[in-house]
Amino acid sequence: MDRDELPRLVPSFQVVGPKFAHGLFLMSKDECAAEIWMPGQADPVEAAGITIVGYPMHMIEGGER
Repeated sequence: MDRDELPRLVPSFQVVGPKFAHGLFLMSKDECAAEIWMPGQADPVEAAGITIVGYPMHMIEGGER
């Protein structure tokens, strides 16, 4: 549900901050996904990897869904 509904909010964020990238980040216990809308772009790009900084540090590489 989040993956379908959250992207509908992005155009509102782009109006408020048109010079900034906007995105969404979804996490579960064993997966995460991120999509980024670059300034002036209508469609997102999927993050190739996500790094969670802290101890211990985790790196999650992009993969096929």
